[in-house]
Amino acid sequence: LSAYGLVLTVALYSGSDNQDLFRAVRESVCFFLISGVTTWIVPMETKSSSRVIRLVRYIASAMLGLVLIQTVLLCQGIYFGLPQDLFVINRSTLPDALDLLYSRIRPMGTFGEPSYLAAVSLVLIFGLRRCWRSDGDARVAILILFSIVLLSRSFSGIVWNSLLMIGILKDSRNAALSMTAVIAVAFFGSVLSIYLELGIFDRLSEITRGQDYSFTVRVGGPILAVPQILAEHPWGIPPLKFLSLQYILDSMMETKKLVHNGLFNMIINYGIIGVLACWVMFYCYRRDKMNFLLVIGLMFQNGGFLSLDKVSLLAIAMILSNSLQPNSIEG
Repeated sequence: LSAYGLVLTVALYSGSDNQDLFRAVRESVCFFLISGVTTWIVPMETKSSSRVIRLVRYIASAMLGLVLIQTVLLCQGIYFGLPQDLFVINRSTLPDALDLLYSRIRPMGTFGEPSYLAAVSLVLIFGLRRCWRSDGDARVAILILFSIVLLSRSFSGIVWNSLLMIGILKDSRNAALSMTAVIAVAFFGSVLSIYLELGIFDRLSEITRGQDYSFTVRVGGPILAVPQILAEHPWGIPPLKFLSLQYILDSMMETKKLVHNGLFNMIINYGIIGVLACWVMFYCYRRDKMNFLLVIGLMFQNGGFLSLDKVSLLAIAMILSNSLQPNSIEG
């Protein structure tokens, strides 16, 4: 019913066009898949589970090497990564020549933006979390992925991955040893940040002063705008129609700066039905607080939550988490 309501809300909105309607249909399908992905599982034997964990460790190690190279070269104004012509959807987020010279560009691995690198790391850490206590490869892979997040300097990535790590450590058999390992990784990231002048602490200072652009468009701006939007448009404003407004209602906030958070986009675009859809989705993930944390983390990563790439990320996370059970791994 919620998925149907998303489409109906746009269809009944005066001034919406076919593109908005087609997008609502696509997002309703993604909403249906995201709500049901929590039970997906691929039965694995012990050897298969070990191979999957080892593969994730190899991938994480290669990504860490690439991120370290990018970190050093970006400080010198040199882009190193996949050819930019291979990026299609988010090519606009890649640095150009002026950005490399005058901006503080963050490493992004094989992705188009640091926040997506952190989101993929969140997904893989979540998938391996049940094996932290019983598998050495899983512990190494998780620590490598957490190091990647620190180097990416994605604020949302650091926040949600840190909360996930706290949950993992809380359930750890040897919490003291696990905490020591994580602190060592965090210390390494902090020292590297100071040595290479990466500006992690400068960015935290900017956020507390309300001067960080990414935090403003993803959190601060939408929090101020959503109550005003719901008061004037309780059934929401379709995406293209919302962008065409340029400025939201009587404030001076640009609409294009308010569409970078998936959670708030569901409310902005679908109003009361969007709030109901969020409640239904959270209810589907209610059995484990870590599931809830994963969904919120991916929502805050960017504005496109009800999309096929997020369905894929959630499917990978839930399949790994449900399939790699701790009792199927040899200690």
